[in-house]
Amino acid sequence: MKRTISFITGQGSVNHNSRKFHAKNTDPKRSHWNVEYCNQDIQEIYHELFDEALERYNVKQEKPFHEIIRQIGNKNDMGAETSIWMRQHRTCI
Repeated sequence: MKRTISFITGQGSVNHNSRKFHAKNTDPKRSHWNVEYCNQDIQEIYHELFDEALERYNVKQEKPFHEIIRQIGNKNDMGAETSIWMRQHRTCI
């Protein structure tokens, strides 16, 4: 007897998997044979699995960010004192 196997990748349907509704191709009388290995919120599982590792990773970081400052010219000729430069490069503190 020839057998086939297929796999589908998609969004899925939790309600279908837990048989809260029955599609045309399912037999409601056989739903009690279904086995649910895991039915938890994906965000809860993510935090359970990765929060501790993420915290350890973040503690080892020297800085939360890196900054690169480039300047063309020197303090006397870069133009930071001009009114045009001041209007174009306002900063928030």
